[in-house]
Amino acid sequence: MKVVVLGGAGMMGRVVARILVEKLDSDVVVADYDLDAAKAVVEWIGSPGATAQRVDVTDEGSLVDAIKGAGTVANAVTYYHNLRVMEACLKARVPYADLGGFFHGTRKQLELNDRFAEAGVTAVLCIGSAPGITNVQAALGAEGLTTVESVRIYDGSVPIEAEGVAWGYSLTTVIDEIVEQPFVYLDGEWVGQEPLGGLEQYAFRDPIGSQPVHLSLHSEVATIPVTFAARGIREVFFKINYFGLSPAIIERLKLLADLGLASMEPMEVGGVTVKPRDVTMAALSQLPAPPINVADTREEIVTEVRGSDGEGPVTLTVRTLSSPNVGWGLDAGAVATASPIAIVCAWMASGELKAPGAHAPEAVVPARPLFKALREVSGLETSVATERPL
Repeated sequence: MKVVVLGGAGMMGRVVARILVEKLDSDVVVADYDLDAAKAVVEWIGSPGATAQRVDVTDEGSLVDAIKGAGTVANAVTYYHNLRVMEACLKARVPYADLGGFFHGTRKQLELNDRFAEAGVTAVLCIGSAPGITNVQAALGAEGLTTVESVRIYDGSVPIEAEGVAWGYSLTTVIDEIVEQPFVYLDGEWVGQEPLGGLEQYAFRDPIGSQPVHLSLHSEVATIPVTFAARGIREVFFKINYFGLSPAIIERLKLLADLGLASMEPMEVGGVTVKPRDVTMAALSQLPAPPINVADTREEIVTEVRGSDGEGPVTLTVRTLSSPNVGWGLDAGAVATASPIAIVCAWMASGELKAPGAHAPEAVVPARPLFKALREVSGLETSVATERPL
């Protein structure tokens, strides 16, 4: 069965498509608004199992036609379109997966659970690295626990010190994470925090080492409290080390936001109506990227689960370390983000994973098989440490 990769010419979509073809023996349609870019990705993949197609996700009729009959849809377009793509998948009766809905969007997507269940269609939300691997690590850590007190998530990568900006993922998402108020789950409630707040040092494995991490608005905080509600969860947060960028770059981006240049509200300039965010993004996208050796990149995703089992209080720390794919010219972050959704889409297309409804990954993705597949497909290394008080 074929997998349609929407946004297949994008930063993550192209990697998802190549993993599906080259590592998971799947046929893919590289579907993108930019047909020339999609064709270039097909040429990069270099396999008859990949074809290109122009698809506009804002045109529901053509979108439904494009995905009809597919084994599954891997949605790698900007998360603003997630609900629209899910509606198309319902009409076409095609399983769905995406890379995340950014907390508020994910909560709206979960409201489609009953409709997907009634239609007998499976949707797995937020199955990238963070969210995604982070969520499934929570499920692994919670195995056998009678209570789950807290889930604390940390995402760290080797920081980029060179001058310039290298976007590890969607520029839109990076800007949103800087300006949007992050939420934590505390004592049974979602509580808003200051953007980039909650700063602390966290010890990642070498070569990443100790890094400053801060709060960010993320989907894990929206889903994990619901998934583990019956086990008494009281705390969930997500922290990252400046999105893999240097603190200096983050300060400059924050200044732009403070000046109103990240606003989506239209304004008139010289008789022309523009959105400040559009102008800012157009300018930022033209900045030269710093010289980066992908071989030096690493990303570690850590989920700490605190709770209790039959022996008493216990903390399980699950860590997944991602390395680059130098042969494909991909940094560690791209490998970690694209691999989980590719694997889950292959499972859904083959019928190996079938769970009608719209679900968070910690609720339906089998943890141990996923981490085994991540190791075999992309070389990710997962470990679990157990700590108990004397």
